[in-house]
Amino acid sequence: MIHTVIFDIGGTLIGSPDLFSELSKLFPCSTGDSEIYKRLKTVLMNDYLAIGNELMEFEIIENIIMKTLKIVSEELGCDDKSIYAKECYYDTFVNHSFLYEDTLDTLDHLRSKDVKLIVASDADAELKEG
Repeated sequence: MIHTVIFDIGGTLIGSPDLFSELSKLFPCSTGDSEIYKRLKTVLMNDYLAIGNELMEFEIIENIIMKTLKIVSEELGCDDKSIYAKECYYDTFVNHSFLYEDTLDTLDHLRSKDVKLIVASDADAELKEG
């Protein structure tokens, strides 16, 4: 019998637009949308995964997005897009997030079976409170 279920919010209970697609919209298409998308994803994920490998201390996602936008802006010779990090972050994960279709039914079913539900997330505190 299952006694406890631990959920991560993002990508499990709640969905959102693709962050890298949203960030790509900040850049001119001089190198092609797919190349900008790939570069943004590579830079951000390298920084994010370094946290998991204990190569750096935990850093809030908004700051990682800011660093990513700064690096890619410099590489493309564009104006610094890092000033849009917070706006893109919140627009993607707060303003346009959504519950997956079966989320509420699943949680209700588990609760009706007296299963303890726990949410564990690495989302920034401001985002979880929003």
